[in-house]
Amino acid sequence: MHKSSSRKISLTTSLIAISEGLSDQQLLEIKEAFSLFDHDGDGAITHKEFADALNVLGQNLSDSEISDILEQMDTNSSGTVEFFEFLDVMAKKMLQESVSEHEIVKAFQLFDKDSKGYISTEEFRYIMTQLGEKLDDADVDEMLAVADSNQNGTINYKKFAEQISSS
Repeated sequence: MHKSSSRKISLTTSLIAISEGLSDQQLLEIKEAFSLFDHDGDGAITHKEFADALNVLGQNLSDSEISDILEQMDTNSSGTVEFFEFLDVMAKKMLQESVSEHEIVKAFQLFDKDSKGYISTEEFRYIMTQLGEKLDDADVDEMLAVADSNQNGTINYKKFAEQISSS
């Protein structure tokens, strides 16, 4: 029976990962993070394990703050956070933070008034240093080294989106 239960958790884990669109590497990272919290390896994070891990990470939260976080993650109301619950929360967080290649292309298309498929490095520098989350010149220079690798003064934003989405 234990073997079947273990297989069911693996299937659940796989289904969540697939449905959330996680890569194998992202799933591995989440498993490693979970194991940092699950000190006794029983497949669940207790209040004490969570508090200890947060303290190690320099996060000194009150017991009530920790309880609030765990309560939000504990969707089956077991009093602990099982791996599938942790996976669900972390997968959503990871996917919110990642930007798709399509979204990057759409953003660049706003500045490509002639629909040529590229923008100038000057336009790129202006966008990156003056709009939205402003970057400093050193960061933009690093990005330009990748974006304008042939140094022709233009950025093929579809290729650039592929490069940064795959990294």
